[in-house]
Amino acid sequence: MLHHASPFPFAPDQGESALDLSNKFPGSTLGATRAPVPLGDGTADLSTRQDLFRQQFAADVSEQQASSMAVTQRPIRDAALSTGSGKPAWSEIPPWFALSGTDRNIPVKAQRWMAEPGDRPSARITEATQQAGPGPPP
Repeated sequence: MLHHASPFPFAPDQGESALDLSNKFPGSTLGATRAPVPLGDGTADLSTRQDLFRQQFAADVSEQQASSMAVTQRPIRDAALSTGSGKPAWSEIPPWFALSGTDRNIPVKAQRWMAEPGDRPSARITEATQQAGPGPPP
């Protein structure tokens, strides 16, 4: 059986955006860590402030490694977070969710809400202590 697993932990329905989902439940500390760079078209590139990067994304790695990650991070466009999703893969392919109780970006209540809607086919849920990186589900 084919399953869909993604290291990007948002699972929006058609028309929902990552920003909609991240604001659905309280608890995310991501907004306070952002360093926007305005662009000429009215949008902005968003990076995480280097002084806050480790606590937000890399608390389980050395300071040296977190510092290296902070200075080499690539920004995300604010429009990428606020644009509604197209037809989701999970509507046809059973998804696999790894929920992280220590994720500072997406509160576990929001993760669970995305994983448990009744219209998703045969969702599998794995509890994790931190958000997993790319790779196959456990």
